[in-house]
Amino acid sequence: MRLQVINETHLPQHHYLTSDDQCYFLGELSPGLDNWTYIKRLIHNLKKKPTDVGYVPYKEQSTLQAISLFENLIVSSSIESLTIVPIPPSKCSDHPEYDDRIWEVLKGLKQKLEDKFKLDIRKLVYQSESYMASHTTLNRISFEELLAIYQIDEDHALPEPNFIFLVDDVLTSGCHYKAMKSILNRRFPNTKLAAIFLARRQIN
Repeated sequence: MRLQVINETHLPQHHYLTSDDQCYFLGELSPGLDNWTYIKRLIHNLKKKPTDVGYVPYKEQSTLQAISLFENLIVSSSIESLTIVPIPPSKCSDHPEYDDRIWEVLKGLKQKLEDKFKLDIRKLVYQSESYMASHTTLNRISFEELLAIYQIDEDHALPEPNFIFLVDDVLTSGCHYKAMKSILNRRFPNTKLAAIFLARRQIN
C-alpha cells in the first residue's frame, strides 16, 4: 500500500482543505457494502468501541495492522526527525467510550522501532469536552466547536517541534485536521505541519 498525496482532484471531497494543506493517505474508503477492501475492514475494526468487548480481538488485530503500515513508511523515510501527534478521539479520557486508538497505534509503533529509531510522539492537543463521533452521527461537530474545546497540553509542548505530523485514521471533510492545524499554528507559529491518514473517504 503506497503513500499518496491529497491533490487538487481530491479537494472537492474534503471541503475544509485547501491547496496549501499538506496531507497524505494510504488507502481509500469507497461507499457501499459490497467492496470490503483491506483498508476498509481495517478501519471498520479499528473504530470498534471499547465497550464492544466481543470485538476486542478484531480491534487488536487492526491495531497491529496499522502499526505495520506506518512501520513501512518510517523505514523508508526521514520521519524520525518529526514530532508525531495524534488527532484526539471524540471522547475525553473519563468517558466510558474513550477510544485512544491512534495513540495506541503510535505507542505500538514506537515500541516496535525503539531499537532503530527514536520517535517523538506526543499528545500535544487534548479536548475539554466529549462529543458525538463524526462517523456515528449526521450532526457533525463544527470547526468553531472544535476550536473551542481543543487545548494545547503545555506539559508536552517542549522542546518546540520543528515539523509536526498529525495522524488520524480517516480523512473526511478535513474539519478536525484544520482545527488542529489552527490551534498548533497559533502555539508554534514557526513549526511546519502536515498530516497522514490511514484512509480518505472517497465520494463517487
